[in-house]
Amino acid sequence: MKKRTIVALLCISLIGSSIVIIPTKAVAKTNTSYNLSLPTKDTFINAKEDFKIFSNSVDALTGETNLNIKFSKEEFNSTLIILDNNREIFRSKILPNTSELNLPIKLNSYGNHNIKAFIGICAPNFDAYSMSNEIDLGFFNPKIEKLINLQYSYSNNQFTAKLPTAEYNCQLYVYDNGVLSYKTKLNRPTDNVSFSLPSETYGKHEITAYLGIVAGSYDYNPILSSNTTTFYK
Repeated sequence: MKKRTIVALLCISLIGSSIVIIPTKAVAKTNTSYNLSLPTKDTFINAKEDFKIFSNSVDALTGETNLNIKFSKEEFNSTLIILDNNREIFRSKILPNTSELNLPIKLNSYGNHNIKAFIGICAPNFDAYSMSNEIDLGFFNPKIEKLINLQYSYSNNQFTAKLPTAEYNCQLYVYDNGVLSYKTKLNRPTDNVSFSLPSETYGKHEITAYLGIVAGSYDYNPILSSNTTTFYK
């Protein structure tokens, strides 16, 4: 990849901020007193993946999104923890019995956010017995240069990202309404990437591509972005 100036993106925790839960079948009691800086003996190793989290969109201006959480069974008096890039952003006890929750959260930093949820018991340390799938949400600086030409063919649901120059050793991330739908690493110089996207939800789909590098396990630092291509299903 050609040398470019890359601004480090800081991952800011949401713990201690005001988060309101809007439940579909129950109310979760929010615990905002948890301090991430305190020593913790929380364990996640025994958790098995058996419930789902979803998000249909991320507000590109504010970073606000809504997590829909569907448990495999009714939960009661257990604790829900949400991790963002492996950092805790939310902890709450679930009261009363519920099998589904809608949780609005706000992404407070630019970047790709890997979101995962855990259910467990606090006695007093958290011991997870269940975990969710992972989803990736994108919230990026609107000032990133839009030099990628993203084209869409309705006839075969095919996208083409045309880069300004041949790039390699970097990654192309593509977001559908702010939710990561496709990614690929450019292992050899290329200025043209073709791909198709699954569109499982109906309605408006706004597709944007980003080119950047991954620093560490989670930090995705885009240096270029595309125009936004819209289609409806």
